[in-house]
Amino acid sequence: MGVAGSTRLLAAMLVLLLVGCSERDGTDASNGNDPYDEDAPLEMTYYVRGIVIELPSEGRDLVIRHESIPEFMSIKGEIVGMSSMQMSFPLGAEASLEGIAVGDKVQFVLEVDWDPSYSIVEIATLAPETELDFSKDRPMLQVDPGG
Repeated sequence: MGVAGSTRLLAAMLVLLLVGCSERDGTDASNGNDPYDEDAPLEMTYYVRGIVIELPSEGRDLVIRHESIPEFMSIKGEIVGMSSMQMSFPLGAEASLEGIAVGDKVQFVLEVDWDPSYSIVEIATLAPETELDFSKDRPMLQVDPGG
């Protein structure tokens, strides 16, 4: 995928992440109903694996091609999953890239708080022989809402 394709993909992901987050006044102007589920988790933590494509430089974020995140939840608390893709990630204040290089396989902790923001708060290298699954057709996680 070229730079233009990666940029479009990143833009599409950011739109998905930010949909409906510009003003959270608690009502839907069209019908007066609350479009946000008050019980939905607004802060989520995901454990993700991937490969480092680009290290941060000159104001750019860390770029990782990551495996799918089947349990990824929307702002409404619905499990929507996220396909494997390459995307940019900001680093949290406590995350360190010491010892991490382009091409390294990594495991990272991604925090999404829908305020709207997401960041990597921890990152560590995996063994070079670790096999990663970048298939986009990985089945979504099935969750039994009843327990």
